Amino acid sequence: MLEPRKCDAAWLINRANQVAEIASVTESANLLVVSCVETRNAIEQLWFEIYVLLKGGALAEGEFEKCRRQSDGFLKAIKTVTPSYRKLVYFSAICCELSPGTPRTIPWDLKILKRTWSEVSNYCHAQASPDSRLRTPSGFQKE
Repeated sequence: MLEPRKCDAAWLINRANQVAEIASVTESANLLVVSCVETRNAIEQLWFEIYVLLKGGALAEGEFEKCRRQSDGFLKAIKTVTPSYRKLVYFSAICCELSPGTPRTIPWDLKILKRTWSEVSNYCHAQASPDSRLRTPSGFQKE
């Protein structure tokens, strides 16, 4: 758990899984939030890595900054470069299966990644909860 941090989608998702396991065992809400943050970071890093691959392995600094400033900017950028990304990935996977010795590709489903990103994002924001510290016994101030 104390290894140096890496900005790599695989490393980030492994870290998210490790933290989630510890959160489950210890019943720690804090660690669950950390796991969600790492999952979100992993998905965003994966979108970035996919985009760079689609761009031929190079990306201008201005383009990087433009995408980075938007919450799902790399996902949007993927769709502009390759509107038929899903077909491309599945076609590539079939070609790899037909070519002996070629590493298998992972056909990432962008819709599932986007849905997962949105779900874990809910845990990355304010976790307000009405409790006895508010002004009325029911938990909310009367209007």
